[in-house]
Amino acid sequence: MGNTHESVVCIMLCALAPLTASCMSQTPYPMTYSFSTQNKMQAVEHWRTLAKDVSKALSAKIGRDKPLYIANDRKEPVYVFTLNFLQEELMNAGFTIAQREAPGVLKITIFSKVIEHNEKTMETVPGFFSALGTGIWVAVAGANVVEDSQKPHFTREVLITLKVWDGEQLTASLNNVYYINGDESWQYDASPYVAGANDVKRTVQPKTMVVTGD
Repeated sequence: MGNTHESVVCIMLCALAPLTASCMSQTPYPMTYSFSTQNKMQAVEHWRTLAKDVSKALSAKIGRDKPLYIANDRKEPVYVFTLNFLQEELMNAGFTIAQREAPGVLKITIFSKVIEHNEKTMETVPGFFSALGTGIWVAVAGANVVEDSQKPHFTREVLITLKVWDGEQLTASLNNVYYINGDESWQYDASPYVAGANDVKRTVQPKTMVVTGD
């Protein structure tokens, strides 16, 4: 009786062995991250909001005993406007702003980089977006399914990095990622990084933003 039981167990293990080996040898299935949101920049006022967020973050990271100098040698609009907004917000937070680099002055650098994804990379979840009207969308679970051609595809993001330097020592670093409109890449970066394009950068035709009025 005991030998019969052992034989049955042996046969079962041999039968399951190929299945077990098959499961263990499979390539892991890619899983998406849990649902999250990401802000989209599409107005100058959003750069003011960025400056407020940066000022608040720096207030918690660095002291106010040293003046701050904001370096800027780029001409894209995000640098010009963010510089002005950031000076205002930092002064409102009690920081002293220096006009130039000098010993004892903390240097702030700002860098933005646009990343272009292909459509499949940034595909939205089927049935997740529902149209409320022309150009108006709301993310709702269980909404009516709309055609793929009608769903918004966010294929461009911008990474904005701000660093604070005390001489050669990095004192603070902030990174923020936003969605942007495709035709507004030039406002952030003249040479966006194109994902999946053999690491080749695509140069965007330079444009200029003209400010009118007083």
